[in-house]
Amino acid sequence: MSGTDLASTDPRTGEVRTAQPETPAGAVDAVCAGAGDLFQERLSSWDAPDSGTSEPSRLLRFLADQLDRNRDELIAVLDRETALGSARLAGEHARTVFQLRAFADAAGTDRVLQPIVDTADPGRVPPRSDQRRINVPIGPVVVFAASNFPLAFGILGGDTASALAARCPVVVKGHPAQPFAGALIEKIIADALAAADIDPRWLQVVHGGSVDVGRRLVGHPAIAAVGFTGSTAGGMALVRVAAERRIPIPVYAEMGSVNPTFVGRHAAVERADDIGGGWAGTLAASAGQLCTQPGLLIVPEDAADGIVSAARAALSQADIIPMLAPRLAETFAAGVERAASVPGVRMQRLAQPDSSGCAVPAAIGEVDADTVLAAPELLEEIFGPAGLVVRCPVARMPDLARAIDGSLTAAIFADPGDTEWARGLIPILRTRVGRLTCNTWPTGVSVGWATVHGGPWPATSVPHGTSVGLTAAWRFLRPVAFDGFPLDLLPAALRTPGE
Repeated sequence: MSGTDLASTDPRTGEVRTAQPETPAGAVDAVCAGAGDLFQERLSSWDAPDSGTSEPSRLLRFLADQLDRNRDELIAVLDRETALGSARLAGEHARTVFQLRAFADAAGTDRVLQPIVDTADPGRVPPRSDQRRINVPIGPVVVFAASNFPLAFGILGGDTASALAARCPVVVKGHPAQPFAGALIEKIIADALAAADIDPRWLQVVHGGSVDVGRRLVGHPAIAAVGFTGSTAGGMALVRVAAERRIPIPVYAEMGSVNPTFVGRHAAVERADDIGGGWAGTLAASAGQLCTQPGLLIVPEDAADGIVSAARAALSQADIIPMLAPRLAETFAAGVERAASVPGVRMQRLAQPDSSGCAVPAAIGEVDADTVLAAPELLEEIFGPAGLVVRCPVARMPDLARAIDGSLTAAIFADPGDTEWARGLIPILRTRVGRLTCNTWPTGVSVGWATVHGGPWPATSVPHGTSVGLTAAWRFLRPVAFDGFPLDLLPAALRTPGE
């Protein structure tokens, strides 16, 4: 590990500031070992009833309180490191506080533990013994904080909250592009731990910009699972490290996603301005740096002109903020150039920014369905304010849906006359995504029990998980069955009323 200082770049101006040094290798090992020791010490308490008094539940509530107390300072620090703007960050702050409290309420409940009781049935052929099943924590979890949602997917984001709700100690690696925010959040954590009088090994933070830090975290024998949000290359690198361990562990990585949107003919004719302008808004919001940003807009070829015109007009007038970091701006520019170089793609750059900091021009490309089907690189995510309009015969849309790799979301815009068309697409799309939306853009993700923020590869490395919503805790649990046990040796959650 390098031991070099982390640097923070102001996306608006390009100013670079030096922050704290990378966590040394020995300290990383000590943090992971401490989490492992804590987990072993708490083995006998995992099945205790939780009415909000367990250490993880209390910690989640105190973290929410401390995050609230430091709201204004945190938003100011994050705005300087992300350029996301105080309004966007305030909304994300509120969501993160809610998320922490929601997981505190969920911890230890039947919805998380999922107790199943099959009482003995000696008269069955063959007879069945008394079998009862419940979820137990998998062990210490490593979380890699994301940059595009520095609160909701950051150090105190959904991966951390859901792992704590599963009663797993957590080690978080702060994002290297936001070291000043990371240092402030680390202080918030320390204050919450002290105020709640909770063992600090429940939630620890390390810092690092080198790949060595990530490898060391994932490779440590005390770590039992990984939560990650970021690029496909980064996520799959962690998957490989985890698979090469003596005891492999799961990596729940949320990665690349093109999030296709399909528009029916009636909707395209009747709502061209709304659909085109709304799509442009998703490209402009947060400079398109949203994991659910719909990068592909598939429209009927004979009804596409109005949508394309509306999208271009809206995006050309949009205020595009800078991208989060120089590396992301460079990757975005390369992605746009890659798509523009494919014969048959007409790429137009819009909403030209000034040249300072990490500003980039927004772009909309146009292409026909045959070109896309012959050039699969056009189905790869371009992370940033760019999208591709695919002019496609309605009858070919199912073929295009089958060609798209896994995504987090897919949207359908359908008017009453498009019902049969939509009914034919849905069975295909549900094999490709974790969440379908109808007549609405998928960029907003709520936190609830039914939420799914996942999908087949490359959207995620494990398609049956979700990184948003209260069932995200299930990723960090595993089922254990108790067969033929007397009641006094069973976990309390596996005893039915009256037993």
